[in-house]
Amino acid sequence: MIGPTIQIARLFGIPIRIDISWILVFVLFVYFVTQDFFGPLFPDVNQGLVVWLAILTILLFFFSVLLHELAHSLVAITQGLKVKGIVLFILGGVSQLEGEPRTPWVEFWLALAGPFVNLAIGIVCGWFCLAFGGMALVRAVLGQDVLYEPVSPAVAVLFWLSLQNFLLFLFNIIPGFPMDGGRAVRAFIWGISHNYGLATRIAAWLGRGIGYFFLGLGVLLLLDGNLTGLWLLLLGFFLLNAARAGLSQAVLREAFEGYEVGQFVQPNPLIVPGQLAVELLVQEYYGRYNASLYPVRVGEDIAGVVTRALVQRTPRRDWPRLRVNQIMAPLGPEYVVGPHAPAQDAFNRMAANSTGSLLVMEGGMLLGVVSQVEMLRMLRVLSLMKRSRPSTSSEPSVLLPPPVIPDLSAYQPPLESPASSTSDRPPPEPPDPSDHYERFGP
Repeated sequence: MIGPTIQIARLFGIPIRIDISWILVFVLFVYFVTQDFFGPLFPDVNQGLVVWLAILTILLFFFSVLLHELAHSLVAITQGLKVKGIVLFILGGVSQLEGEPRTPWVEFWLALAGPFVNLAIGIVCGWFCLAFGGMALVRAVLGQDVLYEPVSPAVAVLFWLSLQNFLLFLFNIIPGFPMDGGRAVRAFIWGISHNYGLATRIAAWLGRGIGYFFLGLGVLLLLDGNLTGLWLLLLGFFLLNAARAGLSQAVLREAFEGYEVGQFVQPNPLIVPGQLAVELLVQEYYGRYNASLYPVRVGEDIAGVVTRALVQRTPRRDWPRLRVNQIMAPLGPEYVVGPHAPAQDAFNRMAANSTGSLLVMEGGMLLGVVSQVEMLRMLRVLSLMKRSRPSTSSEPSVLLPPPVIPDLSAYQPPLESPASSTSDRPPPEPPDPSDHYERFGP
């Protein structure tokens, strides 16, 4: 659903971006609010002024969407989670988080933070609307009275914002994953059952049911000539896809339970000399192997990593002149993991850095590379070995896989190790397991 984005601001260190689709939905919102609300409410006012009033109202509306996402993001930051950014797109907004809450109650409050912001905005705007004489407008909208006297533009804007924020609150607390209410349900079930997989499955099933409901309702509205049905169709498809991704995420989490990164490490990776020209890097490494990340040696030490993305950001005319150590990224949590880290955490971090692999290091020593494709392949092998081995009372019980490993063939990470493939055809992208907190439009 989210394509190319444009950064428009940075708040609390969080990049704020808009997707190209947001421009379309902004224009549609302005049109419908002008035609269905402000136009009939102010028939004697210059229509140009009415359009500008609608533009201001929709900008304030999307600011409330932004505040919703900021609430999610700020709660996440206080709990030690990294926020990649906030994106406004055709279905509302999304907070892009790296990783998942460690406890159910953190996720519970993280999920409800956004809807509570909309509830607070609705209450505040509604109070000011009534304080400035908006009761007549409220009664007219409810069909209890006729609006005999025009209301002020400020009252009209406050009424519309209050109503929409109340609707956003009610909509987002619907108990279906990945909506905020569905995440709160998952957190609650997780907290009382201590079973993350079961909680995710229940929330995802609820999300699928709501998705099918929106699809059916959308079709009925479209057949009746109501364009709101198109919006419900988009929401329905989004919820179905997100619920499927949530179920797959639960499968992965259960499959990696009890494993450490060191059990999946590939030793003796190819190392790039820091003084190698970028042009030779492209020819000799990326031209022959399918890997996206390589460790870079400067002197006797591993000083950084070089990725396809870093090469692509370097102007091609500079490739013969620049050296790898001039474009490499420094070592850090984004590209380095320890051998005793949980395998699931490493898998999530590989998706977050968009390379599909990490360096495995301990005490400054390079132990190898771990990649998504190898983790999934070795997970199947470990599972088969465990199931084919007769169990005895003397066997250790640590680091055992679950009794059944579901089919994970749908997950094909974006690269293979250099030693395993020389194909130039890139495999399909994996789903992003990093957590998202969405706000959907009406």
